[in-house]
Amino acid sequence: TIVEAVRTATGVDPLVIGKPHQPILEMALAPLGLRKAEVVFIGDNPYTDISAGINGGLATVLILTGVMTKSEFPEGIQPDWVVADYDELSALEIFNSR
Repeated sequence: TIVEAVRTATGVDPLVIGKPHQPILEMALAPLGLRKAEVVFIGDNPYTDISAGINGGLATVLILTGVMTKSEFPEGIQPDWVVADYDELSALEIFNSR
């Protein structure tokens, strides 16, 4: 696996983190100096992308260009916005209020 390759190459056990867990978001935002209130997490997978944003306390947008349609969306995971495509995404007020 990739984890084993990293372990072998470095002699160190890698720290495995990723969506939907919060540490990956903290690591991404910290060097940018961004507050959570300034960030919108956009993704096409409710289980990883939208859950990551929710778990990290970020606003979320589900874009229906990938994994599933709106009718297939699981209950219990609620993005702040759902858009059909990139045109709808770019038209959201949150991106045009500055």
